[in-house]
Amino acid sequence: MANQNVIVQFKKTSSEADRQKIIADIKGKGGSVVNDENVNSKIFPFITVSVPQADFSALQSDFSDGHEVVENVEADQQVHTQ
Repeated sequence: MANQNVIVQFKKTSSEADRQKIIADIKGKGGSVVNDENVNSKIFPFITVSVPQADFSALQSDFSDGHEVVENVEADQQVHTQ
């Protein structure tokens, strides 16, 4: 089964400890961290993870609106402008 890269954006108000718990949770579900250079950014804190494509929807549901640590979960894809 193919994997999909996913961007997990954290809320700016979340703590480093809370972010690390989310990362551990994603790893526990079979995901792996692709890039975590911006995990502690004050402007746009996020990580890129790789998860099985079949688990993408479940990951989005787990961190849906109202989550106390995660702001957004979206597929990592190219963006085009006209």
